[in-house]
Amino acid sequence: EPDAGLAPARRRAVVAIGLAAVMAVAAGVDWATAVDATGLRLLIGLILGFAAGLTARSQCRERATVERQSPDAMGLDREFTPAELAEADRLVGSIR
Repeated sequence: EPDAGLAPARRRAVVAIGLAAVMAVAAGVDWATAVDATGLRLLIGLILGFAAGLTARSQCRERATVERQSPDAMGLDREFTPAELAEADRLVGSIR
């Protein structure tokens, strides 16, 4: 399964267009004449790279939909069941 975990083709196409736009801006501007400060050129390059990375990361992979309850929150939203209490007693008893 080469496409396992990849986003649908439409979202990948949108990302490809976005990344192409970032590359066009980066390659199409004569940075030597557009910005005279080297530090500002570096900052613009970092911003363009950051924008490309965020676009690709947020759109190319499916987001995880599995939510796991934190063990720290157990018992806060509902009472423990007798089976859960027995299991906890068994586990704590085996540690002692």
